[in-house]
Amino acid sequence: MGANLDYGLPSEGEKLLLKDFPIYSRGINTRKLALRRWEMEKPGKSSSVMFMLTDGWNDVVARNGLNVGDHVEVWSFWHRSQLCLALITARN
Repeated sequence: MGANLDYGLPSEGEKLLLKDFPIYSRGINTRKLALRRWEMEKPGKSSSVMFMLTDGWNDVVARNGLNVGDHVEVWSFWHRSQLCLALITARN
């Protein structure tokens, strides 16, 4: 597992923070995801930073039947020295 690796997509500002960590949600098997940090530079201003779940997120969305407008909570915890996430969903 690497930290702050230069991944290069979609731009030079995106960094891979964690790769292949599990996410747990009700009713589905564990899925491995990656967490990326994307820094958006703004000319003359401070940059904005976003964190994105990638490399498997679309599968999590499909398996949980998530739709636009659904509320999603993502909780993090450590288990045996590994970052894990728990996904909690609420329908609109």
